Amino acid sequence: MALKRPNGDERKAIVEALCHVSPSTPSYYSFDGFLTFYNATCSSKTNDGVLAIDAPALQSHQHLLDLATVLRNRPALKRAEFEMLAFPHASQPDRERATRIAARVSFLIDCSSKDDYAEGYRLSDGFPVKWKPSQPFLDFLRSTFVASKKPNRAWSAHIMGRGKALKGWKLKKRYGLRFVPTNDLVQHLMYDPHSRSLKIFHQTTWLKTHLQHSANLSLDEDFENSVKHGTLPPRLLLETLLSIYHILFPVSTDTKSAKFAASLVQKSGFDPQFIIDDGVIREIPEHFDYIFWGHRLKQLDTIISKPPPANKVISWMERHTSERNALTIAIVGVFLAALFGFLGFAVGAAQLVVAIKALDQQSGCAC
Repeated sequence: MALKRPNGDERKAIVEALCHVSPSTPSYYSFDGFLTFYNATCSSKTNDGVLAIDAPALQSHQHLLDLATVLRNRPALKRAEFEMLAFPHASQPDRERATRIAARVSFLIDCSSKDDYAEGYRLSDGFPVKWKPSQPFLDFLRSTFVASKKPNRAWSAHIMGRGKALKGWKLKKRYGLRFVPTNDLVQHLMYDPHSRSLKIFHQTTWLKTHLQHSANLSLDEDFENSVKHGTLPPRLLLETLLSIYHILFPVSTDTKSAKFAASLVQKSGFDPQFIIDDGVIREIPEHFDYIFWGHRLKQLDTIISKPPPANKVISWMERHTSERNALTIAIVGVFLAALFGFLGFAVGAAQLVVAIKALDQQSGCAC
């Protein structure tokens, strides 16, 4: 089912359709990072060595772009309906893989990440995810990106004030965090305490062009109208960019952040465009609340107020110490203290007896 690498004309069509490139798009924007992601997604091979009897689900790059159009124009389609409409002659496994690819390149969302993990596995809120057969695509998006219904403006002001402490280079230096690039928007700001890794959505050029494309939409436009416009809600896009360039990586105002971002590009596989901050692409409201990413920013804030264990030994002890274990340890401590106290008393008494006997012997010799 793997597609061949697109030629020059196909690459241009892909970027224009999926990244909303227009004559007003800055000439210095590079989409090499996006095309690398696109090629890797479309060229993934599965079922090697298995004879394919049915026609492949994905016929061409144009076919994939047509599927992106279907997802945008008909977001109320359930997954099963979309697969039957898009791939009527393909096998079910091939349909599922093709649908996953279509969603990934259209909205940079892995709609079947749950398939990569064991049943019941859950790393973080909202992850992994699965677009179910009976679920409309629109409902899947809403359930994946849940907006806070009661944003806390006081906390939003607090987290903006925490900008200096939440800089990426400080989180790495002081708390040992490791930054990992992701092309799945669902995983943005996802923190894994066991590996001390923080996922960062690094397709920033895609974010910028989509935010520019949504200029005529309200900042609080809903999912339905945003998807039909070929993008995601403007607030979600803006929050993602601000969390990167205003909080974690203020590359335009902080030299150390710029150097750290450059090191992530060189050593950790981040998109080279990640180091470019274009400033204000869309006006930021005076009282701006992080209604999509606020919960994950809170988790980062907790790392500062309650730093993670310094090493694996302490981490293991903390994970395996419950209140019951703590009580047991306290009781054992009291017992050991009493035991050592008794032993100290016994040693003292023995020394006293020895001293008395020595004194008696000296008295006898004197006589």
